Amino acid sequence: MTGTTHGGHDRQQRIKREWDETTPPSTALVRAVANARGVEPTDLRPLYEVVDAEALDSLVRERDVTMTVEYHDFLATIHGDGRIELVDCEDES
Repeated sequence: MTGTTHGGHDRQQRIKREWDETTPPSTALVRAVANARGVEPTDLRPLYEVVDAEALDSLVRERDVTMTVEYHDFLATIHGDGRIELVDCEDES
């Protein structure tokens, strides 16, 4: 799925993933970004440098909220219902 266009070219790429009860939302986020970038999760900057992963997991799971963080040039929205949406901001000017 793609986002806005500029001059006929896609400006944002939107990627949707899901997490479940067996995988913490923070882990699913790192895996989704790594997959989208075509790298191993260990090749990415640690998530804890961007957000408190335990707090993210707790809030999203226990309070059914939605959180948005920027991670590796993605705007990542993590939903309490198990959805993760990534908007690739790498090409934005």
